[in-house]
Amino acid sequence: ILRIPPVMLVLIVGFLLALVLLLIWALIMLRRRQRERTAILAAQAETERQKMQVEAIQKNAEERNQFFANISHDMRTPLNAITGFIRLARKENIEPQERRDYLEKAEASSKLLLDLINDTLTVSKLSSGRLELKPVPCHTSALIGAIAYPIRAAAEAKRITFTVDTTSMQDCVILADQLNLEKIFLNLLTNAVKFTP
Repeated sequence: ILRIPPVMLVLIVGFLLALVLLLIWALIMLRRRQRERTAILAAQAETERQKMQVEAIQKNAEERNQFFANISHDMRTPLNAITGFIRLARKENIEPQERRDYLEKAEASSKLLLDLINDTLTVSKLSSGRLELKPVPCHTSALIGAIAYPIRAAAEAKRITFTVDTTSMQDCVILADQLNLEKIFLNLLTNAVKFTP
């Protein structure tokens, strides 16, 4: 070091100092770019999240609209049956048994209509997170009977044979939300009757 001329030392120190300053500046620029890139990626992720959220809301709204369109269409069927059976029951020259039969069918259709209205309320509760299941002990034979009667009436109205065969089934007690379980079976069987020629 003593042999190096002072001018050369000053140049080397100046060069090293400039190099250090250049490295510091490069690090600052690199960090700034990294922060900008991170901010851009975060903004893109947020945009993508918002886009997915909007799509989910739109899909949910479309599904809800479709459900209400279907349910309103399904409500017309039992309502038309009710008015038709009442109109038939009002005729003057019919037997009392025939009149009772028409009124029973109108009552069965009104129960079906009530079930559809309750389904609409259930969907509303489900979408708002307020649906609560209420499991209670229930006999399978009573459950099947409650389901079979309105379906049998709807099947008879369409001249469809509806058979319930419980010969190999033991009557037992199950723990279930009876009302919602009945609704599930009623929906399935109502659709079966509806779409069976």
